[in-house]
Amino acid sequence: MAKDTQTIAAVLIPNKTRIQDTDGFTGGSFLRLNKIDLGVELSLKLIQSRYVDPDAPLVAPNNILPYSARTSSGRNKPIEFLGEMKVRKRQQLEDLDDISLRSMGISKCANGDERELLTNTFQHLKELDLAGNLFSDWNDLFEVLLTFPQVEWLSFASNKIHDIPLHLETKQGGFGHLRVLNLNKCSIESFRTIEILDKICPNIEELCIAFSDLSDMSERDPDDLSSMVTPLNGFRQLQLLDCSSCNLDSWADQVHRLAHLPKLKTLILDDNLLSDPVLNASQISAKERLEAERRYVSSVSREILQIKNQTHFSNKDGNELSAIDAFNKLGLNERYPRFEELVVKHKESMIVGQSSFVGEGSISNNALNVTIVSMAAESCTSEPLVKRLPASLKIGRLKTMCARAFGLDVELQILHFRSEGDDFPNPMDDDENTLAYYGVNNGAEILMNEVDIKAQRDEDAKKKKMRNREFDEQEKRSNAIHAIRKKDVRAQVAGAESASNRLGN
Repeated sequence: MAKDTQTIAAVLIPNKTRIQDTDGFTGGSFLRLNKIDLGVELSLKLIQSRYVDPDAPLVAPNNILPYSARTSSGRNKPIEFLGEMKVRKRQQLEDLDDISLRSMGISKCANGDERELLTNTFQHLKELDLAGNLFSDWNDLFEVLLTFPQVEWLSFASNKIHDIPLHLETKQGGFGHLRVLNLNKCSIESFRTIEILDKICPNIEELCIAFSDLSDMSERDPDDLSSMVTPLNGFRQLQLLDCSSCNLDSWADQVHRLAHLPKLKTLILDDNLLSDPVLNASQISAKERLEAERRYVSSVSREILQIKNQTHFSNKDGNELSAIDAFNKLGLNERYPRFEELVVKHKESMIVGQSSFVGEGSISNNALNVTIVSMAAESCTSEPLVKRLPASLKIGRLKTMCARAFGLDVELQILHFRSEGDDFPNPMDDDENTLAYYGVNNGAEILMNEVDIKAQRDEDAKKKKMRNREFDEQEKRSNAIHAIRKKDVRAQVAGAESASNRLGN
């Protein structure tokens, strides 16, 4: 029951556009009017309150702040503030071409004579930051742009201004001076708003709309996969577009609409679950996906084997845990959520991945049928070797076998392996690792190449030269940092002595 002196606003709020799967009303809350912050006007006085006048009283007279710090001995030590006037000189509104008014509770721009005063005072202003305020109407945003006609960089991030209303679509090309616009976290819920911005700000070069809902970006009928995606026209000057966390889920239907923007160089799509089978705007074939999945299984298997060899896990009975149990115990299932699924999927073609992952099986189950081919100049015509090798065979032992078969010294060998469907071979460059470590699977082809001694020497010399250069640069940086620290220490000692002398006087 409300008192007679209080006013009650609406209790039920009909707003179907923001409610999903319901045709009812949302609930409302009772608020005291004095608890509602309607914001303040953007005025000259407000801006001046953010920037100190050169004639204002000093915050730290005689370079001493009106505060003190308690030392470990219990004494109060004054705090010095040096360079206050130098800072003030850099904060004078008549000289600044960029102003920040973040989180000041601004909800609208001043009107009448006050607005004209702002326009005349800040004709030199180029950048204006109004992030984190209380703007909620596009008309207020446009009023800001009209008030500061020279502004080229504008941030309205974290203001709940929502989508551009239909009746405002007629503002064609009204703000051609704007080059950069930040609308991150502005509760934009339709891609139509972005398309309208091109008409309103035709010369925009950087547009940030992160944390908007652009799920309606696709214009293609989802039931008609043969229909063409309509490219986005306009934004002739746009070079950077930030669409992070914008609920985008399709390269083909959504992102590809941006392919025809003539000057777009940077497109940021962080935290969007894009699921189309494309990479770098190219279709991923079934063969490429299969190869990527096998490489993924091999790579994770190597990591598991490394951890298992370095750390011994045991169960309640004291028996050593299998790799799969160690995998789950280490929490790797969170880092590699699809690993177990892909191990099962490729277990027939990747015996090593299966056996080494599970950690079970006999020697015969862990044996591999491989073909060893010489690519060296003197033995490239030799018949390939078809061998059945244990997965635990080390690369060093394999090189010895190749030396006997093809007559190439171990020191001159470099081995690679290639599975069926692989476009590029994988190097096996550590003699102490095993075939299982590199994920060599049943039916793989092992290639023996000859090391180019001259090229190797040139590469070693180049690496040595680069290391020496890095050492020299590191030493220079270290000396510079040391000199700066010594200078800071001298300044601190001098400041402490000066403060001590003043206190003594």
